[in-house]
Amino acid sequence: MLCDELEESVKFTTSFLGKNAFRKYLYGDSVFEYRFNRAIYDVFSFYFSFPKIRSKFITTDKLYTDYVNLYMNPDFVRAIEVTTKSKEAVSTRFDIFGKMIGVDISTLI
Repeated sequence: MLCDELEESVKFTTSFLGKNAFRKYLYGDSVFEYRFNRAIYDVFSFYFSFPKIRSKFITTDKLYTDYVNLYMNPDFVRAIEVTTKSKEAVSTRFDIFGKMIGVDISTLI
């Protein structure tokens, strides 16, 4: 069921980000922002709701590092900070995140 997979995506994300799940990383300060970020929740909950994607990650150490390093990409940062609801911002963050985890979004939809 879809709601079960959404729950699994939240559990998976929490398994490697803990209390920082769905929060923006402040690269210059090397800390996570305190507030929940809906744009980040969107990409994590979408991609990790697919069991075949979650199963790719036997260990999540590299995933954590790659996620933190996304914040060096100004296009990704802009897509989660500025106009998060525009088609361009949604497309940008989903494409960049998908590339980070090695998934082409067109194969999922």
